[in-house]
Amino acid sequence: MTPRRDACARRPAGPWLARHGQFFDGWGRRADHGELPAPAAAQAAAAGWAKVIADWRVGDSAVPVDVLRAVVREVHAVGGRVAVHSQHPDGGAAAVAAGVDSLEHGMCLDPGLLARMAEQGTALTPTLSVITAGLGRREAEPDSPARTWYLSGAKVHGELAAAAAEAGVRLLAGTDSLPHGGIAAEIHALAAAGVHPEAALAAASWSAREYLGLPGLVRGAPADAVVYDRDPHADLGCWPTRWRWFCAAAGFAAARDRPTSGSSSPTAPRGSAWRRPRPARRSKSG
Repeated sequence: MTPRRDACARRPAGPWLARHGQFFDGWGRRADHGELPAPAAAQAAAAGWAKVIADWRVGDSAVPVDVLRAVVREVHAVGGRVAVHSQHPDGGAAAVAAGVDSLEHGMCLDPGLLARMAEQGTALTPTLSVITAGLGRREAEPDSPARTWYLSGAKVHGELAAAAAEAGVRLLAGTDSLPHGGIAAEIHALAAAGVHPEAALAAASWSAREYLGLPGLVRGAPADAVVYDRDPHADLGCWPTRWRWFCAAAGFAAARDRPTSGSSSPTAPRGSAWRRPRPARRSKSG
C-alpha cells in the first residue's frame, strides 16, 4: 500500500447558503427564500452537505419553516444532509420543525424542543467554548438589543448543551474559531457545563465519526486513532497535553508533549515529530 497523507478523510460541506443581506459580506452564496432548495440540493449532491444560515442579526426574520422543509426535502432526495446555523429562537424552532440533520450553535434554542430533536435525530453542535468566550467582551459593551440577546443566550448555553445530552440529542464538538484545532477547549467546556466527560469525548471522536458515516474501531476499518498515556475518560486533564496520533491508512504517526492549537488535519502539527510507524507484530495466534 502506498501511504497517503489524505487517507484520513475530512468531510467538507462547501460554502454557506444565506439570503441576501445576511451573513458576512463576501462569504458563502446568496439566494432568495424561494431559490434556496435548488442550490442546497446541488451543493449536497457534490459535497454531501448543505449549510443554511437560518438567522443572523437581532431583529432580522428567520428563514421560514416551509422554506427549510423544502431545503431538507430536496437535499435528502439527493442523499445529502442539511446543517443549519441558528442563534435566535425563531431560527432554531424553524430548523427543528423542518427536521434538519444538524443544528449549528443553537443559542437561544427553546429547551422544550430537545426531545423532538432527539426523536428525529437532529444533532446539536453547540460551539460552547467560543460562545462563552465572547461573554466578557459583550458584557463590557453599552446596553443594546444585540448585547441583551447575546448575554441572555450565551449565559445559559452550557445548560442547554447539558440538557441536550441528557435528552438524548447527539452532541457534536465544533469550535467555529480561528486558528483551527482548538477542539480540546470545546471538550473541556462541555464537561464543565455538566455534560458527562465520556459524552464530551464522544462528541469529538467516536460519536462524531459515526454521525459522519466513518467507521469506528471495527475489523477492517482504518486504524485512525489518538492514544494517550492516561485514560481521558477518567482524567480530561490529559487532553491534549500528551498524545500520539496514528493513521494506519496514511502510514504516518505523530507525537506531542505540549498542548497544541494547530491544525487537526493529517499534516504534521507544529512541534510534532512525524515518522513512519513500525510494522505491527504478528501474534503467535495470528
